[in-house]
Amino acid sequence: MFVVKGLLLLVLGLLPGEGLAVGSPRLLRGDELVYTGVVEEASERVGNRFRKWHDLEVRLFVLETYTGYADCALMTRLRPRPDPVVAGAVTQVTGTDLTREPQPASIHIELVRVDVRGRVLALNLTPGPPPIPIGPGTDAKPLPPLPIDTPPDLEIGLFVPLPTKPATVGTTWETPDRNRPPVIWTAKGDALWNGGRCVEVNATQQTDAWDRPEVSVTGWKRTDRILTNSTDGYACTVERKIEKRQGNAIIGWIDVKYELQPSTRYTGARYLDVRREAEMVYALSTELRPLLVKKTAPVEFQSRLVKIDAFLKDHPQAGFREAVEAMRRRYAAAARGDAPPVSSLRQPELARTDPPRLGQPAPDFVAPFVQSTGQFRLSGVRNKPAVLVFYKPDSETSVATLLVVEALHKKFPDQATVIALAIGAGPEVANRQRESLKLTVPILDGTAVRSTYAVQSYPRFYVIDATGTLTWQFDGYGAETGFLVKEQLQKLLQR
Repeated sequence: MFVVKGLLLLVLGLLPGEGLAVGSPRLLRGDELVYTGVVEEASERVGNRFRKWHDLEVRLFVLETYTGYADCALMTRLRPRPDPVVAGAVTQVTGTDLTREPQPASIHIELVRVDVRGRVLALNLTPGPPPIPIGPGTDAKPLPPLPIDTPPDLEIGLFVPLPTKPATVGTTWETPDRNRPPVIWTAKGDALWNGGRCVEVNATQQTDAWDRPEVSVTGWKRTDRILTNSTDGYACTVERKIEKRQGNAIIGWIDVKYELQPSTRYTGARYLDVRREAEMVYALSTELRPLLVKKTAPVEFQSRLVKIDAFLKDHPQAGFREAVEAMRRRYAAAARGDAPPVSSLRQPELARTDPPRLGQPAPDFVAPFVQSTGQFRLSGVRNKPAVLVFYKPDSETSVATLLVVEALHKKFPDQATVIALAIGAGPEVANRQRESLKLTVPILDGTAVRSTYAVQSYPRFYVIDATGTLTWQFDGYGAETGFLVKEQLQKLLQR
């Protein structure tokens, strides 16, 4: 049995003496959760007013569970609904009723890792045929941010990232979102869904001066409302709206709503059937783009079509069969030479972020402490210099790096803020190392901050002045590292 603390959402249960508080839902190997709903896409721009609706399905299948996290297949299917005006005209002219014909669906599958606090990463895998090799040592990377202007191609709104300590109703916490403003979450209180007792969790994210058009002409605001079942901990319903503003007018929005259907747990041969099908979809999806980039000959796509047809014939239908058939249509189009241009395909990799530049403001962020509850926000320590150090707890240089950071923390306890950000090993591992070294310097879980600062090697040192401007950067560790950082801090303090 695998207990995921804060995964997939919140369970708020009645705890003696504490009132309504965050609980821990359970997710087991072979669990399949299916959500269905609708996405509304709207524009009120002059000359481009429209309404579009899409039927939405989100399917989560648990591949494996480990201590502290679970690896899952997550699929999102968006099927556009026919425009009533266009469909009526086509029916009158051709006699064909478009409303009775299913429209081609957009299907996106990703293998993801969800940790004990509900944070979601994409498994970093090399394209290849199934079975997909995943395990505790599989690397993971951040997912692309939620799109603001289009419906989500991969819906992860059913996961709520929790703070380090379970929060009682009324508690508010923040989660970072790369270069965007942080998401502010609130455990609100009781609600009802299908006659059952649920708990409502709200989230808000908005651009600066969203409510002040005289300061910022344009902007956007995101609001989430999630109801979670107080018995099993799964999301009952998810609602999200992203509004875009031009001056005082709302010029468009993306409205997403979906709810949980009866869930299933697969074991034995049936579990293997569903997993095999999910891995087949993922393999076909990740292999297609490299083939198109290389302008592969049609005969290569035809050979893969033979394999897909054999798979469809030899394996029983499971939860991801529609996705396999959708991938077959894409390979068939490529075999005919009708594949879309590569530039129009979804980019599976997260776009590279440029490192922050010297002389420019250091990107703000929010990150949780590994040694205690609460969070650190960079903009909250202005008016004195700061040192940020990104490191990997399991690297050969981690101990020496942490000793330098500890020495700086003790050398400048009141004059500067010194923070270490752990990457890769998880907050529990980072805290154990901190305790074994008897450190006093604050250490953050820097997983979500790594992409903001485009950190590719470890350790990396940043020095920021009292105005929030990045003044110095150093990569790697050597005997001179501590002296160099101390020298930079002393220069700032002498100004």
